[in-house]
Amino acid sequence: MGTNQSPSRKMIVLVGSPGVGKKFCTLRLNGNHPMDVEIIKTLTTQPQRHIYDSLFYKTVNLEEFQGRVAAGDLLEHAEFAGHWYGVERSDTEAVLKQKHGIVSATPSGAQALRGSGLPTLIAYLIPTSKALVEENLHKKNEAPTRLEAMRSASVMFDALPESAFDVVVRVQTLVDAAKELDEKLQTYVTLR
Repeated sequence: MGTNQSPSRKMIVLVGSPGVGKKFCTLRLNGNHPMDVEIIKTLTTQPQRHIYDSLFYKTVNLEEFQGRVAAGDLLEHAEFAGHWYGVERSDTEAVLKQKHGIVSATPSGAQALRGSGLPTLIAYLIPTSKALVEENLHKKNEAPTRLEAMRSASVMFDALPESAFDVVVRVQTLVDAAKELDEKLQTYVTLR
């Protein structure tokens, strides 16, 4: 395992139900601190659906994804709604040599990332209402089957203990959540 990154650089992992605002917070944090925070792209078999997907994802075919899993290149990986997602060790280490990295993960994925040996900070975004999540999911213009998978996945977040996370943000509005996340992260990492 390589550990060439600066010890002060952390992998910031956002956890929360689909539609809670992880991408919004990622973009806002990256935009507010471009010299200090970089998005760690998730390796996925999901084809690009939106023009901005390339900011968050690196798309590969299933065979290539499976090859990287077999080679031990991924810090964590999981299947969701018929597609595979994972975080590459080499990409993460490259980001952490220069900046803090930010990525989204499932609760189990976040724990795997914490166990990777890389400095990790996990932030849990909790919606204050189901209406907020539903409104955000509706804006995504997803296929009905994928939208249903996203709604079903949100159930796993209802029973998570807040004590399992370094930072907890209650999401009332996306703008306020991004601001609160930024403020709380300042306790753990240096952001200019």
